Amino acid sequence: MKLLNGSGLHTKLGMIGYCRKNHKAPNFNSWAKNVTEEMQKKGDDLYLVLGKGDLKGRCELTENNIMSKADMFRRFKMKRGFPSFMATVLRMMRSGRYFFSTRFVIESRGLSEPRLESLWRTIILPKNVVQGDITNILFPSENTRFDPSRYENCCRSVSSLSFCRSVVWASVCFGLLV
Repeated sequence: MKLLNGSGLHTKLGMIGYCRKNHKAPNFNSWAKNVTEEMQKKGDDLYLVLGKGDLKGRCELTENNIMSKADMFRRFKMKRGFPSFMATVLRMMRSGRYFFSTRFVIESRGLSEPRLESLWRTIILPKNVVQGDITNILFPSENTRFDPSRYENCCRSVSSLSFCRSVVWASVCFGLLV
């Protein structure tokens, strides 16, 4: 048994949050002694910020490792022949063990909204990934590029347009703008 070291999740509230990480699951039951609802909420918030989440055991595919990871997957997980790169990556995504780096959807002028949505689908619903999602992430086209001019009207009161674009890009990333 380890002692709590007093920082991060190694606190009483951190452990409460960690123990309740699946509290919204339909089969989750909880029994606690001397733990108030306020402590549970604070613990949940702390785990949300510091917890590893569902990506902890998954492999991030980057520009540097995608070919070697696809080759390893093909050799060890696919039975026959030489499937196409796209077919291999599709099977990798559907396995739920891999996810694309967000660097794939960042472009010179910011984030690409349609590509970010495809990336999000591959992370939250890996079994439902289709080849179109992978094509959208890996191969940008002119019609999928993020256009910050769509949001410039909301920035008229902000003195620095480049600052505003940074805020808009961050907002798109967190789903605040559609």
